[in-house]
Amino acid sequence: MPLNQPLPREASDGHLAIGNADVHLKNWSVIYRDPQKPEIAPAYDFVSTIAYVDDPHLGLRLGRTKNMYEIEMEDFMHLAEKSGIPKMLVRKTVTETIEAFKDIWQQRASELPLSREARNRIEAHQQKLRLFAPGFSADMSTKRAIRSKKSPKARKRM
Repeated sequence: MPLNQPLPREASDGHLAIGNADVHLKNWSVIYRDPQKPEIAPAYDFVSTIAYVDDPHLGLRLGRTKNMYEIEMEDFMHLAEKSGIPKMLVRKTVTETIEAFKDIWQQRASELPLSREARNRIEAHQQKLRLFAPGFSADMSTKRAIRSKKSPKARKRM
């Protein structure tokens, strides 16, 4: 993946889903399949810190917060806007990644080399994530963002 493209799914939302609060600038890796075109590695340094340390704060701010439990789609939209990446692409990627992660976790979590306690902590963490809330969808998050930008009168009509 070229450096001017969105991060791979595994490298962005995956860290949030497993509770990796240790994501920081030095935890991104670059690969060179072509010596002239560096790419961000699809996955690097994946560890669930939340399974061992009960602290939901990321090493770096994601959008407006470091707290994983406060992150919403708007935070990804903020990053898209700041980086010049199309918002629809980011919204689609985040939504698809979360849904894929939920499906795979449900099917394969018991096969992972994790203690039952670590797996339970990760699952409890996922239940606290706003992006994992039942009924979450990119459309729902977008409506909330649009509503918050409208005047009080317009919000009452919605």
